[in-house]
Amino acid sequence: MKKIVVFLIAGMSILFGSTNFPIVTHEEVLELQKQNNTLLIDARPPKLYKLGTIMGAMNINMRDMKVYENKLGLLPNDKSAKIVSFCNGPKCKLSHKLAKSLKIAGYTNVVIYQGGYPEWRKKKLEAMGMLRECKNQSGEYQPSQENKIDINGITLYKGAETGMVDQRWFAKKLNTNSKPEGITLVDVRSEKDFNAGHYEGAINIPYNVDKGTLDATKLPKSKAIVIYCHTGMMSVGAWQSLQKNKVYMSNIFYLDANFDCTKGKCSVEPNEDL
Repeated sequence: MKKIVVFLIAGMSILFGSTNFPIVTHEEVLELQKQNNTLLIDARPPKLYKLGTIMGAMNINMRDMKVYENKLGLLPNDKSAKIVSFCNGPKCKLSHKLAKSLKIAGYTNVVIYQGGYPEWRKKKLEAMGMLRECKNQSGEYQPSQENKIDINGITLYKGAETGMVDQRWFAKKLNTNSKPEGITLVDVRSEKDFNAGHYEGAINIPYNVDKGTLDATKLPKSKAIVIYCHTGMMSVGAWQSLQKNKVYMSNIFYLDANFDCTKGKCSVEPNEDL
């Protein structure tokens, strides 16, 4: 069994994970911010970055390596500069992908804030985001009837973007164990994560993040399908890969939400619309 070794370096407690990059806490990120010589990089897609991110962080969408390559010129010339990579929590791998890429580029002082923006927001620390209009709805959330659709006798509500199921409506259905009959849940996380906890009745078809592929031959035919993952990022990636490879069907949707399964109990927290 691998052991996680804790070091105390220059007053900072650091954990080294399987990728051999130092892992820092939100308290340590706050201290680094005070030093005013640290670059924070949000490795998530632009949509999530615009919704909210750590104050002062720049964005490099690590789902698209062309974006990374185009932004290399904006990074510090000093290869020893302190850089904090983060994304959407412990299950999000984009921060590790960014750290590895930065190491290849010659940067020698990269750390990973594994808690990421979800933890930062939960701690109510200083953040920034795109100003947007809030739609107030009193009482219990109700999906728009304009977004109501019927698939083989099954009622769903579309979300704000193409291919998205209404995340607030569907998250509530999952959290109250009232998922409409006939909807197949497809878990696109790794087999290991799936076995650690998943929704009853869900099937596992892992999405290959590096190759951007999903085995469409395993998808059930003529069914209403909702794809889910840990944070919503792999879900949209899997859906887009189906569309790109012309496997997209009008009965396949993705869930834009944070998913967690602890001690056999699963819960979903919907992400905000942009």
